[in-house]
Amino acid sequence: MYFFTGANPNAVTQAYHKIVGLPVVTPQWALGWHQSQWGYENTAAVKKVADGFFEHNLPLECLWTDIDYMQDYKDFEVDQKNFGDLGAYLKDLKTTNHIKYIPVVDSGVAQRLPVVDQYSPYNDGVDKDVFIKSGVSNWYNEKLRLFTGQQWAGDAAFVDWLSIGAEEYWSQQLSNLDLNMSQAIDGIWLNSNEATNQ
Repeated sequence: MYFFTGANPNAVTQAYHKIVGLPVVTPQWALGWHQSQWGYENTAAVKKVADGFFEHNLPLECLWTDIDYMQDYKDFEVDQKNFGDLGAYLKDLKTTNHIKYIPVVDSGVAQRLPVVDQYSPYNDGVDKDVFIKSGVSNWYNEKLRLFTGQQWAGDAAFVDWLSIGAEEYWSQQLSNLDLNMSQAIDGIWLNSNEATNQ
């Protein structure tokens, strides 16, 4: 339990922020007009929506895409057939119209066995031992196995945020996604941000 004292409310607030850190200032573009929808079929559909805003002189600060851009609903993987040119389009849109971009990322990483599907975000998570496990664990008996939940991706593993290396793993996967999107990403929509079963 913490108690904060000070000569005035500002001093108390400053003492509080010495413990929890300073707040992050929301970027101005995040307070503007955003567009998001589920059901984009390809990059051309995203472009058509953005062009509609420009054609009708409507304000637009940011585009969001739902799970449509993913390959088989797998986090950090872009559907190259339908959205392979999305990153280049978004980068151009940012340069010409200053439009930002936010993709969805689900908390559940598709659980794919190597014999079924070479999916490096899952395999890397297993190798780094960063996924939630279930079972019995005590000093004399440890029978833990990977916890499998159900999400958009089907079977899914969830990052154990208390495990060593979890933050590094997640940051690396987000960096890989940004590179695959031509470094067009300005934020992340973390969807279903808890270990759930649908």
